[in-house]
Amino acid sequence: MNRKMMVPLIAVLLLLSVPTVLATETTLTWDGSGSVDIDTLVNDDVSVDFLTVGSHISGSLYLNDAAEVFGVSTFNTNVDADVENGFIEYGVTRLDAYYGYEKYGPLDRTIYSAIESPGTASLSLNVHSDYAKFWASGGDFVADGGYLALHSVTNGIDRNSASLVAMGDGTLDLHHERDRTIGNYDLAPINFGGGLYSYSEKSHVTQTGSGYFELSAEFENRFTMGGMTASGPVVYHQSISFSDGFSWSDYSFSGD
Repeated sequence: MNRKMMVPLIAVLLLLSVPTVLATETTLTWDGSGSVDIDTLVNDDVSVDFLTVGSHISGSLYLNDAAEVFGVSTFNTNVDADVENGFIEYGVTRLDAYYGYEKYGPLDRTIYSAIESPGTASLSLNVHSDYAKFWASGGDFVADGGYLALHSVTNGIDRNSASLVAMGDGTLDLHHERDRTIGNYDLAPINFGGGLYSYSEKSHVTQTGSGYFELSAEFENRFTMGGMTASGPVVYHQSISFSDGFSWSDYSFSGD
Protein backbone atom coordinates (compact mmCIF):
# COMPACT_ATOMS: atom_id res chain seq x y z
CA MET A 1 0.00 0.00 0.00
CA ASN A 2 1.27 3.41 -0.93
CA ARG A 3 0.64 5.78 1.97
CA LYS A 4 -0.29 9.23 0.71
CA MET A 5 -1.41 10.73 4.02
CA MET A 6 0.59 11.47 7.13
CA VAL A 7 -0.65 12.09 10.67
CA PRO A 8 1.25 11.88 13.98
CA LEU A 9 1.55 8.31 15.24
CA ILE A 10 0.24 7.50 18.71
CA ALA A 11 0.48 4.56 21.09
CA VAL A 12 -0.19 1.25 19.41
CA LEU A 13 -3.40 -0.47 20.43
CA LEU A 14 -3.27 -3.53 18.22
CA LEU A 15 -1.15 -5.08 15.49
CA LEU A 16 -2.80 -7.96 13.63
CA SER A 17 -1.35 -10.39 11.11
CA VAL A 18 -3.75 -12.55 9.14
CA PRO A 19 -2.52 -16.04 8.12
CA THR A 20 -1.09 -16.20 4.60
CA VAL A 21 -3.78 -18.63 3.48
CA LEU A 22 -7.34 -18.25 4.77
CA ALA A 23 -9.16 -21.54 5.30
CA THR A 24 -12.66 -20.07 4.93
CA GLU A 25 -13.49 -16.73 6.53
CA THR A 26 -12.25 -14.35 9.19
CA THR A 27 -13.78 -11.28 10.84
CA LEU A 28 -11.50 -8.92 12.76
CA THR A 29 -12.87 -6.19 15.04
CA TRP A 30 -11.28 -3.40 17.09
CA ASP A 31 -12.29 -0.55 19.40
CA GLY A 32 -9.84 1.69 21.22
CA SER A 33 -6.97 4.09 20.56
CA GLY A 34 -3.88 3.38 18.51
CA SER A 35 -3.48 1.44 15.26
CA VAL A 36 -4.53 -1.69 13.38
CA ASP A 37 -2.33 -2.94 10.55
CA ILE A 38 -3.50 -5.98 8.56
CA ASP A 39 -1.71 -7.45 5.54
CA THR A 40 -2.85 -10.73 4.06
CA LEU A 41 -2.28 -12.83 0.95
CA VAL A 42 -4.99 -15.24 -0.21
CA ASN A 43 -3.62 -18.26 -2.07
CA ASP A 44 -1.35 -16.03 -4.19
CA ASP A 45 -4.52 -14.69 -5.88
CA VAL A 46 -5.48 -11.60 -3.85
CA SER A 47 -3.73 -9.31 -1.38
CA VAL A 48 -5.49 -7.11 1.19
CA ASP A 49 -3.76 -4.24 3.00
CA PHE A 50 -5.55 -2.34 5.75
CA LEU A 51 -4.20 0.32 8.10
CA THR A 52 -5.87 2.71 10.53
CA VAL A 53 -4.35 5.01 13.15
CA GLY A 54 -6.17 7.47 15.40
CA SER A 55 -6.95 8.78 18.85
CA HIS A 56 -9.99 6.50 18.69
CA ILE A 57 -10.51 3.73 16.14
CA SER A 58 -13.29 1.18 15.78
CA GLY A 59 -14.60 -1.14 13.11
CA SER A 60 -14.33 -4.52 11.44
CA LEU A 61 -12.65 -6.19 8.48
CA TYR A 62 -14.20 -9.28 6.87
CA LEU A 63 -12.15 -11.72 4.75
CA ASN A 64 -13.76 -14.69 2.99
CA ASP A 65 -11.95 -17.15 0.72
CA ALA A 66 -15.18 -18.65 -0.61
CA ALA A 67 -13.98 -21.20 -3.17
CA GLU A 68 -11.51 -21.86 -5.95
CA VAL A 69 -12.92 -21.70 -9.49
CA PHE A 70 -10.72 -22.46 -12.52
CA GLY A 71 -7.70 -22.40 -10.22
CA VAL A 72 -8.34 -18.86 -8.91
CA SER A 73 -9.82 -18.03 -5.51
CA THR A 74 -13.25 -16.45 -5.26
CA PHE A 75 -12.67 -13.87 -2.54
CA ASN A 76 -14.90 -11.38 -0.71
CA THR A 77 -13.84 -8.71 1.73
CA ASN A 78 -15.43 -5.65 3.31
CA VAL A 79 -14.41 -2.99 5.75
CA ASP A 80 -16.50 -0.79 8.04
CA ALA A 81 -14.22 1.52 10.03
CA ASP A 82 -14.40 4.77 12.03
CA VAL A 83 -11.62 7.03 13.24
CA GLU A 84 -11.15 10.19 15.29
CA ASN A 85 -8.08 12.34 14.59
CA GLY A 86 -6.47 9.86 12.23
CA PHE A 87 -6.76 7.94 8.98
CA ILE A 88 -8.06 4.75 7.37
CA GLU A 89 -6.51 2.99 4.35
CA TYR A 90 -7.84 -0.08 2.50
CA GLY A 91 -6.31 -1.63 -0.60
CA VAL A 92 -7.20 -4.85 -2.45
CA THR A 93 -5.12 -6.18 -5.36
CA ARG A 94 -6.09 -9.05 -7.64
CA LEU A 95 -2.87 -10.89 -8.48
CA ASP A 96 -4.06 -13.85 -10.54
CA ALA A 97 -6.48 -14.23 -13.45
CA TYR A 98 -5.35 -17.44 -15.07
CA TYR A 99 -6.88 -20.81 -15.71
CA GLY A 100 -4.24 -23.04 -17.17
CA TYR A 101 -2.80 -21.15 -20.14
CA GLU A 102 -5.89 -19.02 -20.71
CA LYS A 103 -5.98 -15.50 -19.35
CA TYR A 104 -9.11 -13.92 -17.86
CA GLY A 105 -8.25 -10.24 -17.75
CA PRO A 106 -5.20 -8.24 -16.63
CA LEU A 107 -3.22 -8.97 -13.49
CA ASP A 108 -2.50 -6.43 -10.77
CA ARG A 109 -5.91 -4.79 -10.72
CA THR A 110 -6.08 -2.64 -7.60
CA ILE A 111 -8.86 -0.88 -5.69
CA TYR A 112 -7.56 1.61 -3.11
CA SER A 113 -9.50 3.79 -0.67
CA ALA A 114 -8.40 6.15 2.09
CA ILE A 115 -9.74 8.89 4.32
CA GLU A 116 -8.21 11.07 7.04
CA SER A 117 -9.46 13.82 9.35
CA PRO A 118 -8.44 15.63 12.55
CA GLY A 119 -12.15 15.35 13.38
CA THR A 120 -14.13 12.19 12.64
CA ALA A 121 -14.18 10.01 9.53
CA SER A 122 -15.53 6.66 8.41
CA LEU A 123 -15.02 4.32 5.46
CA SER A 124 -17.05 1.33 4.31
CA LEU A 125 -16.50 -0.69 1.13
CA ASN A 126 -17.13 -4.21 -0.23
CA VAL A 127 -14.75 -5.88 -2.72
CA HIS A 128 -15.27 -9.08 -4.72
CA SER A 129 -12.66 -10.91 -6.81
CA ASP A 130 -12.77 -14.14 -8.79
CA TYR A 131 -11.19 -15.63 -11.93
CA ALA A 132 -13.00 -13.19 -14.26
CA LYS A 133 -14.35 -10.28 -12.17
CA PHE A 134 -13.01 -7.65 -9.83
CA TRP A 135 -15.38 -5.08 -8.36
CA ALA A 136 -16.14 -2.86 -5.39
CA SER A 137 -19.58 -1.85 -4.16
CA GLY A 138 -21.35 0.13 -1.48
CA GLY A 139 -18.54 2.57 -0.81
CA ASP A 140 -19.25 5.30 1.76
CA PHE A 141 -16.80 8.05 2.77
CA VAL A 142 -18.04 10.31 5.60
CA ALA A 143 -16.13 12.99 7.51
CA ASP A 144 -16.69 15.99 9.79
CA GLY A 145 -13.87 18.50 10.17
CA GLY A 146 -10.92 18.93 7.84
CA TYR A 147 -10.65 15.83 5.63
CA LEU A 148 -9.02 14.18 2.64
CA ALA A 149 -10.63 11.19 0.88
CA LEU A 150 -9.18 9.14 -1.99
CA HIS A 151 -10.51 6.31 -4.13
CA SER A 152 -8.88 4.74 -7.18
CA VAL A 153 -9.09 1.76 -9.52
CA THR A 154 -6.13 0.58 -11.60
CA ASN A 155 -6.56 -2.05 -14.29
CA GLY A 156 -3.07 -3.50 -14.58
CA ILE A 157 0.32 -1.87 -14.15
CA ASP A 158 0.53 1.41 -16.12
CA ARG A 159 -2.75 0.66 -17.91
CA ASN A 160 -6.28 2.02 -17.49
CA SER A 161 -7.05 3.86 -14.27
CA ALA A 162 -9.72 6.04 -12.60
CA SER A 163 -9.71 8.01 -9.37
CA LEU A 164 -11.36 10.67 -7.22
CA VAL A 165 -10.14 13.06 -4.53
CA ALA A 166 -12.36 14.97 -2.09
CA MET A 167 -10.78 17.49 0.27
CA GLY A 168 -12.25 20.19 2.45
CA ASP A 169 -12.95 21.89 5.75
CA GLY A 170 -16.52 21.03 6.69
CA THR A 171 -18.41 17.79 6.14
CA LEU A 172 -18.17 15.07 3.51
CA ASP A 173 -20.88 12.61 2.48
CA LEU A 174 -19.73 10.56 -0.53
CA HIS A 175 -21.40 7.39 -1.78
CA HIS A 176 -19.49 5.42 -4.42
CA GLU A 177 -21.96 2.91 -5.81
CA ARG A 178 -19.82 0.39 -7.69
CA ASP A 179 -16.59 -0.19 -9.60
CA ARG A 180 -16.45 -3.01 -12.13
CA THR A 181 -13.52 -4.39 -14.11
CA ILE A 182 -14.85 -7.40 -16.00
CA GLY A 183 -13.38 -8.88 -19.14
CA ASN A 184 -11.14 -11.58 -20.54
CA TYR A 185 -8.54 -9.38 -22.18
CA ASP A 186 -5.83 -6.98 -21.06
CA LEU A 187 -7.92 -3.83 -21.43
CA ALA A 188 -11.00 -4.95 -19.51
CA PRO A 189 -13.28 -1.90 -19.08
CA ILE A 190 -13.48 0.10 -15.87
CA ASN A 191 -16.93 1.24 -14.83
CA PHE A 192 -16.11 3.83 -12.16
CA GLY A 193 -18.97 4.50 -9.77
CA GLY A 194 -21.67 3.18 -12.13
CA GLY A 195 -24.60 1.16 -10.84
CA LEU A 196 -24.93 -2.49 -11.77
CA TYR A 197 -28.52 -1.98 -12.95
CA SER A 198 -30.46 1.01 -14.26
CA TYR A 199 -32.28 1.35 -10.94
CA SER A 200 -29.11 1.24 -8.82
CA GLU A 201 -28.30 4.16 -6.55
CA LYS A 202 -26.06 6.72 -8.24
CA SER A 203 -22.61 7.67 -7.05
CA HIS A 204 -22.95 11.08 -5.45
CA VAL A 205 -21.10 13.51 -3.21
CA THR A 206 -22.08 16.39 -0.92
CA GLN A 207 -19.49 18.63 0.73
CA THR A 208 -20.19 21.58 3.03
CA GLY A 209 -17.91 24.50 3.75
CA SER A 210 -14.89 25.06 1.53
CA GLY A 211 -13.12 22.36 -0.40
CA TYR A 212 -12.08 20.62 -3.56
CA PHE A 213 -13.36 17.70 -5.67
CA GLU A 214 -11.40 16.01 -8.44
CA LEU A 215 -11.92 13.20 -10.95
CA SER A 216 -9.15 11.71 -13.10
CA ALA A 217 -8.83 8.85 -15.57
CA GLU A 218 -6.60 7.44 -18.28
CA PHE A 219 -7.96 5.02 -20.91
CA GLU A 220 -6.32 3.53 -23.98
CA ASN A 221 -9.41 3.32 -26.21
CA ARG A 222 -12.45 5.34 -25.11
CA PHE A 223 -14.05 7.33 -22.29
CA THR A 224 -17.78 7.82 -21.63
CA MET A 225 -19.45 10.12 -19.11
CA GLY A 226 -23.09 11.11 -19.30
CA GLY A 227 -23.68 12.15 -22.91
CA MET A 228 -19.96 12.60 -23.67
CA THR A 229 -17.71 10.09 -25.46
CA ALA A 230 -14.04 10.46 -26.38
CA SER A 231 -11.96 7.95 -28.39
CA GLY A 232 -8.30 7.11 -28.78
CA PRO A 233 -5.94 7.33 -25.82
CA VAL A 234 -7.89 9.58 -23.43
CA VAL A 235 -6.74 11.55 -20.39
CA TYR A 236 -9.58 13.00 -18.30
CA HIS A 237 -9.15 15.45 -15.43
CA GLN A 238 -11.79 17.64 -13.81
CA SER A 239 -11.38 19.60 -10.59
CA ILE A 240 -13.74 21.94 -8.78
CA SER A 241 -12.80 24.31 -5.93
CA PHE A 242 -15.56 25.87 -3.84
CA SER A 243 -15.95 28.09 -0.78
CA ASP A 244 -19.47 27.33 0.45
CA GLY A 245 -20.59 23.83 -0.46
CA PHE A 246 -20.64 21.43 -3.42
CA SER A 247 -22.76 18.52 -4.61
CA TRP A 248 -22.84 16.20 -7.63
CA SER A 249 -25.72 13.77 -8.08
CA ASP A 250 -23.95 11.31 -10.43
CA TYR A 251 -20.23 11.56 -11.19
CA SER A 252 -19.82 8.04 -12.62
CA PHE A 253 -17.98 7.30 -15.89
CA SER A 254 -16.49 4.35 -17.79
CA GLY A 255 -13.79 3.52 -20.30
CA ASP A 256 -11.38 0.93 -21.62
